Amino acid sequence: GGPAQYYTEPTTPDAFKEALLFAKQQQLDIFVLGSGANILIADEGFNGLVIRPKLTEMSQSPLDTEHMAVTAGAGVTIEELIAY
Repeated sequence: GGPAQYYTEPTTPDAFKEALLFAKQQQLDIFVLGSGANILIADEGFNGLVIRPKLTEMSQSPLDTEHMAVTAGAGVTIEELIAY
């Protein structure tokens, strides 16, 4: 496919917020891209901001004696989550 007008890979929640603010200020369309494995981009590209989050933090907190909640950033792969 074609190029994006703007592209970013934020690694922190604050950087992600900054990207969204930039897009809003510039009145840009936004496209949030995952791993990009199952997507086709038109040859003319994307006239806006493509955000590919690299938010890889994970944490856990107990829900009760038998269950745990896991929180994972948008850049965590399923393989990384399973290993965690």
